Order: sequence, then C-alpha cells, then structure tokens
Amino acid sequence: MKKIALLFALILAVSCSSDDDNSNSAANRFMMNGVARSIPKAYMIAPSDGFDPQIDPRRFYIVLTDGTVSYENGELILSDDIHQLVDFNLYTDAGHPGSVQQTTYTLWSQDPNFDYNSAYIGHASMNYDITFSGGVPTIGERISSNDMDHAQIALSRSGGSYLMNFMFSDETNSASGHYEGPVTILNP
Repeated sequence: MKKIALLFALILAVSCSSDDDNSNSAANRFMMNGVARSIPKAYMIAPSDGFDPQIDPRRFYIVLTDGTVSYENGELILSDDIHQLVDFNLYTDAGHPGSVQQTTYTLWSQDPNFDYNSAYIGHASMNYDITFSGGVPTIGERISSNDMDHAQIALSRSGGSYLMNFMFSDETNSASGHYEGPVTILNP
C-alpha cells in the first residue's frame, strides 16, 4: 500500500511541476465544431509608426499557430512544422493608430452604417490540417471571415503576456479559442 501511495505522490508531483513550466500551453487552442487544436505560439506584425503614408497605422496582424512563422521582405513565411494557424488582420479604433489597442474587435461588415472608426477585424481565418509539399502549404480545412456571420477577438495585455479570446461562426460552423502568453513581434 505504501508503494502505491508513493507512486501516486510521485505522479502528482511530476504532473504539477510540468504544469508550472508552461501553465497555458494546454489552454492555448481553438475548438472547431467540437475538435480541439493546439496553438501554443503567437506572432504579431505590429502597427506602423505612421511615417509611411502607404501603410495604415491602425492595421496590425496576429498569427496563432503550432509552428514557426517569420517575416521577410514584407511577407509572412510559414515553416513546414505548421499544422494549425489562426490569423487576424486587425484595425484599432481611429483614436489609437500605431498601437495595439486592448479592446474587443468585431468583424467588419458591408453594412453602410458600419463604423470604420471603431476597432474591427478586417479579415480572419482558421486553418487546420495544413500540410506542406515542396515548401508550399496546402490547407486541409479553412474558415474565412468572408464566409462568417460573426467573429470577434478580445485582446488584452499584462506586462509581456497577451490574452486573446476569440470566436467565429457561420451557418454551419462554430469555433472559439484562447491564447495566453508571450507574442513574438516579427517586424522591427
């Protein structure tokens, strides 16, 4: 009996210590029609400083994935270790250009009454079952904001840690997700 109690205590100690190493890794995922998919890494192309008139200083990108992303010559480069990827093309409200605004972003709409001065999602997609052939990604399944009825992402930051909760839906699909942790900034 003592051996069983000792074994149980050892398993519990190992489980708790590994949870402390990366407490958010299990929670960093999205659920698509009831299937969980891991997104333990976050990347950002930060908003422009406003000095280049060709670049909207309200616009920035967030990529959540299970693999590696880099940024070269103005292009996102996806590594062949990616299987899941969620991306957001976001715009801060008109009063926060050049910053990453902590707020809830809602999906852009073609409604003539849509307030372009508010914070919004210009485009977003959830991609999964991604494979690579010759360095070119093939998307197994994808949901795009072009097909969505509703989408939002709530974004906040505390120190070096970001918190993002998001959801997408259309007539046949629903998805939600969560990321909490550091974000790698891809552009200087």
